[in-house]
Amino acid sequence: RDWSSDVCSSDLITDQAVALWARILHANPASRLVLKYRGLVDPGAADGMRGRFAGHGIAPARLDLLGGSTYREVLETYRRIDLALDTFPYSGTMTTLEALIMGVPVLTCPGVRIVSRTIAAHMKAAGLGDLVAATPDGLVEIAAPLAGTPGVCCRNTRSCSFTSPMTRCWERHWLFRRCRAHFVFTRFSSTPRAGERGSGPG
Repeated sequence: RDWSSDVCSSDLITDQAVALWARILHANPASRLVLKYRGLVDPGAADGMRGRFAGHGIAPARLDLLGGSTYREVLETYRRIDLALDTFPYSGTMTTLEALIMGVPVLTCPGVRIVSRTIAAHMKAAGLGDLVAATPDGLVEIAAPLAGTPGVCCRNTRSCSFTSPMTRCWERHWLFRRCRAHFVFTRFSSTPRAGERGSGPG
């Protein structure tokens, strides 16, 4: 089973995150971790990442380190992912939401600050509060049965529960922006010029 943390910057992969993800990998010996961001095209950066996990007993062969790519290729990468891991203690944003939109469950462990609670709020709003852990230990406990039970993350049974709400959220946002732009255009285009009657009411 493949786990993923798809981030835009290595700054989000803190030592705390590496330690936590290593615990999850140890608890699920058949699993692999996929990390993807543009900096990993540099061999030195990739070796450094492998070294960080090796310090927690994770063999380099269990890491798939992917560099930058086109946006389409980024989304295609999610097709090989079973579960996504949110960054910790600084929560992901756009890339984590993309995982949800692509039908990949996300495991997250929010902290006390808003920067660590963004994805937890989205998960609970989408009815996936069972994937939000209260503590790092809780996250490891949640991950174990998901990795060990075939079909539990099947896209046919789970993806609709968060993909549909996320899609509706985006549609409402798009419609609001379009209606607001139309209102502003109509308001200003209907302002009467000197010597003319306005086209608006009254």
